[in-house]
Amino acid sequence: MDTKISSMGAYAAGAKFVSRRMRTEKEVIKHLLDLGFAEDEALEAVHSLKSDGYINDEEYAVLFLVNAFQKGRSFNRAKRELNMLGVDDFSIDDAFYRLETEEHHSVSITGRIILSEEERANEVMLKLLEKSGYSISDKVPRKVYDRVARNLSGKGYNSGIIYKVCNKINQDNTF
Repeated sequence: MDTKISSMGAYAAGAKFVSRRMRTEKEVIKHLLDLGFAEDEALEAVHSLKSDGYINDEEYAVLFLVNAFQKGRSFNRAKRELNMLGVDDFSIDDAFYRLETEEHHSVSITGRIILSEEERANEVMLKLLEKSGYSISDKVPRKVYDRVARNLSGKGYNSGIIYKVCNKINQDNTF
């Protein structure tokens, strides 16, 4: 197969793949390799897609972090997921810095920016309590307290944050 035609086919396949939603460089390369393109064709197509502005891992990281924070996930979990998608640590840290300095991202229910791990964990805890029919001032059964702790753990918060947030819950110690 002619290299020029083959690489244009890889470019078209890559462009079609990123047209549905944003993708990382690693995702596009894997997709093209899965379609049967040679590695050099896939790399050339990705390089062209990047230079044309269709692939931007830095912008992807910003949007991914905004989405993760809106879902109540921790920075560590979001960073781990971005690493698995092929985004490097520098791009992730840069994206987080951009979120800290730009006020148009990651807005909470109260309408303000939430970047603090503890604040996001507090929001998750309050939502779970409300969903269970309790408020922070109510005596909360142990099973609801445990549910909050498990949920925070599943969202990637470290044990120190979970302990701080769960200590704000007024437990009903009678079983």
